[in-house]
Amino acid sequence: MYAAIISLVAAVGGFLFGYDMNIIAGAAPFLREEFALEGSSLGFAVASESIGCIIGALCACWLADIIGRRRSLMIAAILLGISAIGTAFPGTITEFNIYRIVGGLGVGLAAAVSPMYIAELAPAKIRGFLVTLNQLAIVIGCLIANVVSYILVRNLPEETCWRWMFGSECVPVLLLIAGLFFIPRSPRWLMEKGHHEEALLVLSKVDGEENARREIKEIQEVVSQETGSFSELFGPSIRKVFFISTVIFLFTQWGGITPLVFYAPIIFQKGGFVNADAAIMQTAIMNSFNLVCTITALLLVDRLGRRKLCLFSTLGMAFSLIIMGAVFHTGLTGIYVLLAFFLCIGTYVVGLAPLSWLLGAELFPTRIRAKGISLASLIGVWAGGFTVTWAFAPMAEFSEKHFGSISGMLWFFAFMCFIAFVFSLKFVPETKKKTLEEIALFWMKKKKNM
Repeated sequence: MYAAIISLVAAVGGFLFGYDMNIIAGAAPFLREEFALEGSSLGFAVASESIGCIIGALCACWLADIIGRRRSLMIAAILLGISAIGTAFPGTITEFNIYRIVGGLGVGLAAAVSPMYIAELAPAKIRGFLVTLNQLAIVIGCLIANVVSYILVRNLPEETCWRWMFGSECVPVLLLIAGLFFIPRSPRWLMEKGHHEEALLVLSKVDGEENARREIKEIQEVVSQETGSFSELFGPSIRKVFFISTVIFLFTQWGGITPLVFYAPIIFQKGGFVNADAAIMQTAIMNSFNLVCTITALLLVDRLGRRKLCLFSTLGMAFSLIIMGAVFHTGLTGIYVLLAFFLCIGTYVVGLAPLSWLLGAELFPTRIRAKGISLASLIGVWAGGFTVTWAFAPMAEFSEKHFGSISGMLWFFAFMCFIAFVFSLKFVPETKKKTLEEIALFWMKKKKNM
């Protein structure tokens, strides 16, 4: 119970990730009117946060090690609070963009640190469940952002509703800041810094004194063999971990589901839901389905294990995208598009989406964990997400020109998912019910099997 409460508090960082990244969708039309924005200027206003996300992920390399995981989350919350107030009352679009970049710093920092912090506190037998709570919080954040935007648009004047959208983020920010005062520092970070008694106390509360003392010995053994330097990250023992984590993050973007979700209303319009309100309604239904699938992932991740779930997810995504491509290629519309889309989303959300962050948090040893997750997510999630989102529109145009629909693009993404399946089959280990130190020692060649 203690570990679950701590994880729920830390997962508010994930909620803010989802909320902050999605609140812009409801505000974008009003920003365009308020500041007379056109194509490129509106596009930058929407995408400006990504700049901050990249910088924030990079900062997590050092902050999470120097000041700790909990204090890093505190800084992320403060940055998001500053962004919420600043974007609610900008004098110019330049001011707005600056504050969105500040918010991006918080998002990039929280996205890397929240799953890391939860993994370092969670008992091995339920670590998958607790870390996946962070993914559930992200999904809930996306949904709540949509609901809040809808309520504000319906009940406030157009001149002010968008300001309240951004300002509303202050509520979860304050909840996170308050909660962080009542949760402990990461026991792995405490051991790394030499605070052994405090680390033992935290682990005893989480998983009992007997298990805590055994884990303390394992942590000491692993930490004593690490340097925590960037050279270690790319050294012979750990570079394979970095490679696996980075590639898995990349497949979450270049597997095609993320850009499909981003462009969901446009996809639904192409699939027969011509009116914008109908397309948005299907998107809302999709987000609700996303929540159900994330809850399913919570229940399966510690039962089936990471490897089996990853293989099921990547292969399922490949076949789902093949089916969806066939639906568009044959000209089927309406419910067929909806079902195919839901099949793609379901296979992604139940596996690869939460597993990418979970595996990143589990695979790296203690001293190098912050640097590893931060750089892997920077390359895979933020840079990978930017490139695939940027490439989506020209890929769709190319596909429509040569295939008569977006089916060619969907089949390309299906091929990428099949590559992800082969990669997972060859490289992704099973980490279910193993302590972080057992996993670390495996990569350090101290264990013969995983």
